[in-house]
Amino acid sequence: MSDTDMTSIAESPMQLRFLVFHVHRVSARLRYLTMPYGQLCLPTPLPKLAELMDERPQFDKLAIHPGPWLKQACEQMQLPLDRLSVEPGFRRWIDTPGQPTQVYILRVSGPSPFAAPEGMRWIELPDCFSMLPIERLLMQSVYQYLLE
Repeated sequence: MSDTDMTSIAESPMQLRFLVFHVHRVSARLRYLTMPYGQLCLPTPLPKLAELMDERPQFDKLAIHPGPWLKQACEQMQLPLDRLSVEPGFRRWIDTPGQPTQVYILRVSGPSPFAAPEGMRWIELPDCFSMLPIERLLMQSVYQYLLE
C-alpha cells in the first residue's frame, strides 16, 4: 500500500475500529485483547460518550472493505496480520461525535492466542468491569454472536 493510500485512509471521514478476540475451539474460552490505552478497540479508542446503535444508519449507502484499515491497524499496533481475520457477518455501528463508526471483530486463528504485544493483555468477560460501558456492550455482543 502506498503512502498516498495510507494518508487517504487516515484522513477518510469513515472511521473503522477493530476488536481482537480468540475463542478456543473446544472449551469456548473467549478472550479479548486490550490495547495499551486500556480499551478494546483499535487502532484508536472509542470516545467516552459513544453509544451502540440499534440499527445501521440510514445514510450508509457505501460499502467499505475493512482490509486496508486492518493492515494499517496491525502495523500500528504490532499485531500479527497472518493470525487475524475479519469475522464474517459481524459489524456493529457506534454513535460517535461527528459520525457513526463501524466496529469489526478480528478472530485470532490457532488453538491459543498469540502473546500480547508490550502494553497489551488478554482479558475475559469477568475482567470487563473497568471498561467503558460501550466496550462492555461490544464484548456482550461478540459473546452473543459467537457462543449463543
